[in-house]
Amino acid sequence: MALRINYNQASLSAQRSLGSTQGQFASAIERLSSGLRINRASDDSAGLAVSEKLKNQIRGLNQAQRNAQDAVSLLQTAEGALNETHSLLARMRELAVQSANDTLSNNDRAHLQNEVNQLVSEIDRIAASTQYNKIALLNKDSAVTLHNSGDALQFHIGANTNLVSGAASTSSGDNALQFSIGAARSQDLGDVKLLSELGVTGSIEKTFTVGGSTIKYNPSVDTVFDVRDAINDESFTSGVTASVTGGQLVLASNAAFTITGDTGNLVSALGLPASGAPGSISGSSTVADVTGSTGSFYIDDNIGMPATVNYSGTMTLDALASAMQAALNATTETMATVTVVGGAFQFQNVLSNNVILDPATPTEFGITSPLSMGTTTASTMVTIRNTASSSTLTGVTSISSSTDGTLDVASQTSANASISLLDAAIEDVSTSRGQIGSMQNRLESVINSLGVASENTAAANSRIRDADVAQAVSEMTRTQILQQATMAVLAQANQSPQSVLQL
Repeated sequence: MALRINYNQASLSAQRSLGSTQGQFASAIERLSSGLRINRASDDSAGLAVSEKLKNQIRGLNQAQRNAQDAVSLLQTAEGALNETHSLLARMRELAVQSANDTLSNNDRAHLQNEVNQLVSEIDRIAASTQYNKIALLNKDSAVTLHNSGDALQFHIGANTNLVSGAASTSSGDNALQFSIGAARSQDLGDVKLLSELGVTGSIEKTFTVGGSTIKYNPSVDTVFDVRDAINDESFTSGVTASVTGGQLVLASNAAFTITGDTGNLVSALGLPASGAPGSISGSSTVADVTGSTGSFYIDDNIGMPATVNYSGTMTLDALASAMQAALNATTETMATVTVVGGAFQFQNVLSNNVILDPATPTEFGITSPLSMGTTTASTMVTIRNTASSSTLTGVTSISSSTDGTLDVASQTSANASISLLDAAIEDVSTSRGQIGSMQNRLESVINSLGVASENTAAANSRIRDADVAQAVSEMTRTQILQQATMAVLAQANQSPQSVLQL
């Protein structure tokens, strides 16, 4: 064969083999040191793409599992509060049964009523203060959160988006659960129906306008009491207040007002008129129906000491007449009388022209001072109180809507009625707790299934991305031996051109 000095093919071949072997050895070392078969895209581009998707899926499943655990914690918080509400209702029912027994006097029942009032207030306090991460759980009327009781909470328990392509909302997929916790204020418990049960249709938010203010309602979660509260929240703007009295939703204002623009059918379903109608004055009307004033004046006969008369908005006109009668009796005008007749104060048997009312009473009372002798009839009082009342409704009796806004056990008859009302309230809380318990059990199953899914997905990712240590060690040993052999051969190849010197 030919002898050459400038070109050593054997050496170059050995160098090429050595470079390749060193690359394979470095790859084996990298896999052993990282534990991964795929360290860069060049190792397995398709495998890397699949592995990255699986890795993100694993992290999503793990977070979804934590989401479900947080949801369980939220439900446990709500259920714990309802447990105490159950205890309070049981005590109230016990007091109602006790009050229904005729071995008690009315004074004894008054003491029971005091305790019942405190327990009702405690139920409202629990509902207002029960929160999870500043999310109100049992109180619809809360300023601490965007979520209120009755709103659907969405528990995201999947690794992927819950929005299905083409769907209208995020509640359409399989990666989330929606759950509503019923409100547990005293006004929500008892014989209380949702608006949808009163003939108001729809399951989304609707609106109507009262006195220029927009009132929102959702027939599927709100009650008449919620509509009342919504109207009262806007009373500063609209001038219209609302109450639930005698099974009716009553709207009232000192000025004329209209009820318009209902995007649902609440106004027609509840039988509300299109506008408020002026009321008429009688002795049972209140001072607030005539004037917004609260104050006092005195009656003076210019002989003895003047007698003071105090009045407030909640006082009836008959009660104000009685207060003026007591003041007259404290003067020399003991024969004089004062009553409400035909919507006006009427003074009779006044013995002198010296009886004055000072300072002057509100002009709405229509009384001229001093009084005339004999019989004096004041100007007829005209109410500026406009009211609009719904039809008489069913399902608007809560444990806070009875006498004086509380459950009434002050008499045997009312105590017997309260027992039935409390049974309904207890059933309401039992239903809420049952729903919470069912969802909690479902979430426990979700947590288990997510754990299994995460485990299997992690195993699949490991099979694609993780290194086979035994194979990597064998590869490292092979390439290590090859390197040593190649180095020896390369040394021989580098010496072969020296043979020309023998020529």
